[in-house]
Amino acid sequence: MSDSPTFEQFQTLDFPTLAVVRSWDPHYLEGEYVYVIFWAMDNGSETPFYVGMTEKSLRIRMWDYCVAQWGASTDFWVGEAIKYLSGKGCRIVIRYQPTSEPRKAEEDLIRQLQVSGPRLINGLRRHRYQTHEQEAERSFIQRYCDLITST
Repeated sequence: MSDSPTFEQFQTLDFPTLAVVRSWDPHYLEGEYVYVIFWAMDNGSETPFYVGMTEKSLRIRMWDYCVAQWGASTDFWVGEAIKYLSGKGCRIVIRYQPTSEPRKAEEDLIRQLQVSGPRLINGLRRHRYQTHEQEAERSFIQRYCDLITST
C-alpha cells in the first residue's frame, strides 16, 4: 500500500445530471466497482471527497446521489455535497474501477486517502433521518464543503 493512491488505472466520468443518468441504458456500468468522487475549481487539481463502492451498478449509485433521498444518509450527504459544490462552480468527477472485492477496495482507498491529506465525507458521523432535521443536516454538509474548498 503506497502513501498516496494514484488513479491512472481508473476510468473517469464527469458527474451526470439526473436527466443524463435517466437516459443511460439500464445495464450501463452494471457490476462491482470502487469509485472516488472528486471536486475541482475551474481547471485546478482534483481533490477527493468521497470513496464508495457498489456490488450491483455504478449507474444506480449515480442515480442515488442525484436524487439524494433523506432516508438514505449516505445518498443524502453525498448528493447534497455534489449539489452544493456544483453550485459553487466546482466540477465533480467520478473515477471508478471494476473490482472483484468492492468492500475491500473501498476500505483500502479510504485508509490510503485518510493518511494522504484530503478530508473525506466517509469519516463524518451520519445523521439518523428519524431524529435529525433535514435543513440542519444540509447546513452541516454545506459547512463541510466550505471547509474542504477553503484549504
